[in-house]
Amino acid sequence: MEKERIILPGLEALDYEHSGEKELQAALNSNKMIERAFAMISEYGVERMVLLQHIGSNIEVKETNLPQLKKILDETCETLSIKTIPRMYLSQNPSINASALGINNPIIVVNTGTLEKLSIDELYFVIGHEAGHIKSKHTRYAFLQMILPFLGNLVPAVGSLISVGIQVLLFRYQRMAEFTADRAGMLCCQNLDTATTSLMKIAGYPKQYYDQINKDDFIKQFDDFKDYNEKMYNKALNLIANMQMAHPWSVLRGKELFQWVNDKKYEELLSKYGKNNNNNKNCFCVNCGKELVPGKSCPYCGEQYDGTPWNSR
Repeated sequence: MEKERIILPGLEALDYEHSGEKELQAALNSNKMIERAFAMISEYGVERMVLLQHIGSNIEVKETNLPQLKKILDETCETLSIKTIPRMYLSQNPSINASALGINNPIIVVNTGTLEKLSIDELYFVIGHEAGHIKSKHTRYAFLQMILPFLGNLVPAVGSLISVGIQVLLFRYQRMAEFTADRAGMLCCQNLDTATTSLMKIAGYPKQYYDQINKDDFIKQFDDFKDYNEKMYNKALNLIANMQMAHPWSVLRGKELFQWVNDKKYEELLSKYGKNNNNNKNCFCVNCGKELVPGKSCPYCGEQYDGTPWNSR
C-alpha cells in the first residue's frame, strides 16, 4: 500500500524558495534587454515553435493511458497548491531526466528512462521538482536560456541583444532555481532518503547496483563543498557558464537540500500547511500500468495483482 501523503493547501513558492534566487531574479526582471527579448519571442511565436516539437513528437500523459504517472502529477500539484495542472509528455530517451518548458503555458517532459529507473516515491521527487519550477515561474528564464544558442538564427535582432554577462546571470539563476525545485520535490516525496537516492541515480549511479546503493558515501561527498562560501560558488558558476557547461552538480544539490531540512524549514512547512490526503489508495498493474482493484487480476491484460508497486520489477 502506498503511504499517505501530506498535502499543503495555501503553500506559497516564497515559503521555500532559495534566498540566492530572489536577488538574481530581481536583476533579471529589471533588465531592459531581456524584456525586449521576451517581447520579440512572443512576436515571432518562438515559444509555440519549440513546444510544438514536444507536443508533436512525444506521448501526452493522461489518465486513460498512464494513470499512475498522471496520478503522481495530479498529487504533486495538489501538494504544492498548484491550481492549474500542466500537461505532461513522455520522451523516448533512456537517461534519467525531466524538464519544465515554456513561458505562458509550461509543460513537463519526462524521459522514459526516468520511469524505468526510478521508484514510485522517487518519481514524486522528480515530478515535484519540475512542478516546483512551474510554481516559481522558473520556466520563463529557463526557456530563454535554452533557446539562446538558436535565437540569433531564428530572430537575429534578439540574438544581438543578449550579452555574455546576461547569459552568465541566467545560468546562475537557473542553478539557484534547482535548489528551490529540489525543495519542492522534497515536499512532494516527503522522505529525505528518497530524495537522496533520486539525486544519486540522476548523477549516474549504475542501474545494476541499485540494490546496493549507498547513501552514506554520497552524503560524505558533501564535505567537498564545506569550504565553499557564496562568493566562491558564484565564481565557479561564472567559469562554468563561460565554458558552456551545464552539469547539474547533484552532490551540491544534495548538500543544499540536507541543509534546508536540517534547519527545520521542511518540518515547519508541513506543520504550517499540512493536511492528510486520504485519497491516495489506488493500486496499479505491474504489467500494463492500468488502475485495478487490489487482490484481483487486471481486467486489461490478465496480470494477477500481487502487491508489487507499478514499476518495481
